[in-house]
This record gives sequence, C-alpha cells and structure tokens, in this order.
Amino acid sequence: MNRLLDRLEFLRAMALDRTVLSAVPPHRIARLRRQGERYFAGDLRDISGDRRLAVLAVCVLEWRSAIADAVAETHDRIVGKTWREAKRACGARADDARAALKDTLQGFSNLGSALLEAHEDQVPLGDAV
Repeated sequence: MNRLLDRLEFLRAMALDRTVLSAVPPHRIARLRRQGERYFAGDLRDISGDRRLAVLAVCVLEWRSAIADAVAETHDRIVGKTWREAKRACGARADDARAALKDTLQGFSNLGSALLEAHEDQVPLGDAV
C-alpha cells in the first residue's frame, strides 16, 4: 500500500492537469497509453518531442487514475480483512463468555436447589455443617 501511495504521490507531484487531454479522443488516448507502456526510455528518446510529451502525459494521467483505483481497492481489502478478523475474535470471546456464564448459572442453580432441599428438610444451618 505504501509503495502505491508513493507512486501516486510522485505522479501527482507532476501537477499535470487532466484538461490537457480534453481535446484528444478516447481511442487516441488508449493508443498513446499502450505505446507508452511498451516503450523503454531509449525508445522514447527516438521519437519526436511533441509525440514523446503526449505519450508521457497520457501515461502519467492514466497511471495516476489506475493507481488511485488500486489504492482504494487495497484499502477496501485491508479494512475487510481487519473487519472479518475482529468479528471472528469477538465471536470467540462471546462464546467463551457464554460458556463461563452458563457455568456460573449452573452453579447458582445447584446452590439454589441445595438451599431449597435443606429448607424442605428443616435442617438448621448449624447442623448442616
């Protein structure tokens, strides 16, 4: 996640506005992006300055969007995983508390039964010991 955020920060630091591509048709943007993703640095040096800038601008803007989407998706996965783990831990603690409560209630029930039985037998408390 941190690497994605670092990359996104780097691309945003270029301060390239999306309106730069407002007059470029979407199919041309897709083509420039595919070309930019295929080129190595040496290949970019071999093409004209305007075309090189167009390819780089498209790649920066498109990658910025793609990385922002990946950051949001990664965040959702992390939060979902954390939620599921917390829910599982809470369920386990509730099960443990339920078992302890059941044991306590059973003890009170046994105590109550013993007291009722002693009361019915009319045994004084001092003699029961």
